[in-house]
Amino acid sequence: MTTSKILKIHILFLVLLQLLLTGLLFRPDSNLTAFRVAYLPGEIIIARLSPYGPGFDNELVRLFCTRHKFTPVWQPVHTVQQGIDALQNNRADIFICSSARSLLSSHPDLQTGPIYRTDQPVIVHNKWKQGLLNPQDICQDELLISRGTEILKSVQTLTRTMGCMDTTVTPTGPGLDTLLTDMTENRTRFAVVSASGFNLWQPFFPDIRPSLNLHQTFGTAWSWRIERKALAASLRTFWKTVPSSPFLRDLKARYLGFLPSQTDFYELDHLLEVIDTELPLYSATIRKAAQKYGFDPLLLVAMIYQESHFDPHARSKTGVRGLLQISQTTAQELGIANRLAPKASIMGGAEYLRGLADRLASQELTTWNNLFLALAAYNQGMGHLRDALTLTEKKGRDATTWRDVKKIFPLLSYKKYYSDSTYGYCRGLEAVDYVESIRYYYYFLTGLVRLARPEGKNLARLTSGTMLSRR
Repeated sequence: MTTSKILKIHILFLVLLQLLLTGLLFRPDSNLTAFRVAYLPGEIIIARLSPYGPGFDNELVRLFCTRHKFTPVWQPVHTVQQGIDALQNNRADIFICSSARSLLSSHPDLQTGPIYRTDQPVIVHNKWKQGLLNPQDICQDELLISRGTEILKSVQTLTRTMGCMDTTVTPTGPGLDTLLTDMTENRTRFAVVSASGFNLWQPFFPDIRPSLNLHQTFGTAWSWRIERKALAASLRTFWKTVPSSPFLRDLKARYLGFLPSQTDFYELDHLLEVIDTELPLYSATIRKAAQKYGFDPLLLVAMIYQESHFDPHARSKTGVRGLLQISQTTAQELGIANRLAPKASIMGGAEYLRGLADRLASQELTTWNNLFLALAAYNQGMGHLRDALTLTEKKGRDATTWRDVKKIFPLLSYKKYYSDSTYGYCRGLEAVDYVESIRYYYYFLTGLVRLARPEGKNLARLTSGTMLSRR
């Protein structure tokens, strides 16, 4: 063997060794440093409104990419067929599809993972037109639909059942917000949309109301090409554990768990009125408290509204008073001379909440679970929260998550449970309602700012220069 051949073999060996040591040689696909994700745009997939993270599906993709050292590259498509084409033509590595099971069964070159999120189509109507009095009403009007084959299939099934052979079905542009905007501006009577997507957008479209749930469940899953064996194996391994994991349950609780069963538009109208008329009086103090104690100012606005509706003279039956409803004992601990003084109440309430969150920090909670549990303690006291955490553990649930604690907290209002607790009877259901209401208001306020809605102009001024305004 010549010296030059030996040298080439030696160099090749060194290159292979370097690839092995850096982990590049056995990556699922050498061209997958960028992990290309085809998807139909939606608030649940990539969040525009939520303060609780980058999006439900976004976080799932990030988890997979973190495990395999990929970088996600998001590629929106306008139709399901475009997503399938992107997979088959190697322009995407996965396709997130809410109608994967029925559509992809005719594509043997593609594989679909387990359904991890379910949804249902719902008929909605414009409040300025007559609502759905009888399912036959849809035969007489144009039906807008959000893009997605499962929605169309549900509409076709419904119209066929009703005998509506001439119903006009009009697909709208990408994004549920586009459909709802068109429906509001044109005063379109009916549309069919996904229930979960509508629940997230409904607070921002008060003219659109739900009429009829069609009770036809469809599910979201990832799809990929079978022939890409290494990547397919990694995806199959990932989806063996994720559906039953706490991670997925936490995502559902964080992004969807606070939504009420019905939207109270009177309450939201009052909140909008308050942020227009009362918020400017306290904005400077709220901003100062948020900066000093490390909270989003919009969270403090949501708290103040929940506690007092911005009435500085508010007083509850338990004796707490002021904008942030501080007890006499807590006021003494914080050195507050007058609980009715707005500045003292806002600064003191924020300080108290920060203290509660810091006391919980030793439990290795996630940021959001820490905040939600601290809010529960603000409402019922740290002692009652400790009782709830203890009972949650006794019930075999995860006491480090608000998701599980909120299911157990109401039990402390029953003698069977509070008689064995350290601090006795507790209004546990009130604590749950309190936290979830604040979460909902916080979501609504954040959405107003991110959508640059004129109703949120005072909120935008409040958050100017903060992380929220730069997102």
